[in-house]
Amino acid sequence: SLIAKENFLHLQDIKVSQSKSPVITGFLILPFSFPPQSPLFPPDGRLAINLNSSNLDLEKLSSSFGTTSPFRGILSANLSAAGSLNDPNGHLKLSASNLRKSSSTFPPANLNLDLHYTTSDLSLVATLQHPQFKPITLQGHAPLDLPATIKNRRLNPQLPLDLSLQFPSSSLAFLPQFLPQIRRIDGTAALDLQLSGSPEKPLLKGSASLNLKSARLANDSFPSLNNFQARLSLENDSLRLNAFSGELGGGSFNASGSVAFPNLSKPQLNLRLQSKSVLLLRNDSITLRADSDIHLDGPLPSAALTGSLFLTQSRFFKEIDILPIALPGRNSRPTPRSVQSRYPSISFPQFPFRDWKLDLAIKTHPDDPFRIRGNLTNGSAVFDLKLAGSGLEPYLTGSIRIADLTANLPFSKLVLTRGLIAFKQDDPFQPKLDIQADSQFRSHLVHASIYGSTADPQVQLTSEPPLPYADLVALLATGTTASALGSSPDALASRAAMLALQKLYHQLFNRNQSVSTPENKQDLQKFTERFDLQLGGINPKTNSQEINSSFRIRDDLYFLGDIDNEGRFTGSFQYLIRFR
Repeated sequence: SLIAKENFLHLQDIKVSQSKSPVITGFLILPFSFPPQSPLFPPDGRLAINLNSSNLDLEKLSSSFGTTSPFRGILSANLSAAGSLNDPNGHLKLSASNLRKSSSTFPPANLNLDLHYTTSDLSLVATLQHPQFKPITLQGHAPLDLPATIKNRRLNPQLPLDLSLQFPSSSLAFLPQFLPQIRRIDGTAALDLQLSGSPEKPLLKGSASLNLKSARLANDSFPSLNNFQARLSLENDSLRLNAFSGELGGGSFNASGSVAFPNLSKPQLNLRLQSKSVLLLRNDSITLRADSDIHLDGPLPSAALTGSLFLTQSRFFKEIDILPIALPGRNSRPTPRSVQSRYPSISFPQFPFRDWKLDLAIKTHPDDPFRIRGNLTNGSAVFDLKLAGSGLEPYLTGSIRIADLTANLPFSKLVLTRGLIAFKQDDPFQPKLDIQADSQFRSHLVHASIYGSTADPQVQLTSEPPLPYADLVALLATGTTASALGSSPDALASRAAMLALQKLYHQLFNRNQSVSTPENKQDLQKFTERFDLQLGGINPKTNSQEINSSFRIRDDLYFLGDIDNEGRFTGSFQYLIRFR
């Protein structure tokens, strides 16, 4: 009921029911008069308010208005006020139980809030309780002049502030329920912050700590984080890293420095990150570890990222399946290689990386190159690169030098004699290739050159003594010339059989590797590199098939053994003289 009486407006016998149960009850008495004699609500008139809420279901309340509540829970509250509009005294006590997000299966929390205002003094105490961590407490006090604030429509810029937030050391095991990107986490965190000063110049002070025994992401390509400890302190407009270290995939890292806040929109960075054999990435093909010493200095929007990153104990491994062989000239026309519509590029246009200045060296240690391994290749690469430019337009300069690379094809072996991948600023992510490899086929030395850009590499084959291009391709692919393959119908089948035997040999050899000693492996590898066996070879004199074998005694001396299809064995020594 609403009653106007004796310069007061009475709203009494308030009752709101939900599912036939009262959830809001109380009354309001406000000063009231008719203008123009005085304001509609005289500021010096007396007021009295008492409103109570009990067991108010937030989800049902929203549905009754045709909306969906982002939260579920039961709300109980009491609001009482007295005095006048100019000088009110008020108290709000609120309690929310079983509070949770509507779409979450996370266990519910309880919230208790106590807000009190009297004689230009505002105080606040709020506590959030949850079964999976210790209570979070927010406390504050300020000498707030409420009538002046309402009149000026803004807070006093010189208003003294006194606000604190405390989160006692608690387990973080609940995080995977909120963040599915985290598979598991075992550790604790704590926070203690104080806000003082004024709205015009707030002052933050406090500390934070984080202790993680282990943490693992859902993506297995990223390494696990272990024994991580962080101690942060905030004082005098500066956040300092007192401790920040841990282990990442078997390596260690630590960070130091500070972040100053003379201007909240442009914090000043002075950070340093160092690492030793940190695992950056690991999957079936690549393992990346790094030693680093990286600095980040300057204002956040235009900071400078400098330092060095050394790839260490890193490797690339790839098993390559050998495709069936077809006779040269009998394949269907190859599918044209698709031409890239645009060169791939790397850019970070988002804030704050856009205007960062980059000067980061990416290298390998002299005694620890980047290793290349596989069933067909064995070698290493030496990095000497620099990442420069800006976050919006970064570029790479320098080179990657490939060394000691051997490609063991089914019927041939390519030994790298020169390997260089060069990066230039004018085309930073399309490096130029300069690679040459040689393959020895008894009396023929075949040179394979790869040059040009990675987007359109060119291949050139030559030999000593010279051979037609088709014979060079056939030699590399099948171990014999195209004319010999064409003259013998069974030669191709013999090549395929040799592939099957080689595959079986490597499977047995790899299986035995696990029980072999390192010395035996090295001796066996030296022997297999010198020994070559070919099935289905063609005798140039009789034009019949034979089994050919060779053993390299020295670089210029070979022992050759041939068995023809009638079982006759022919042995000989071959001495090579090369004219350059």
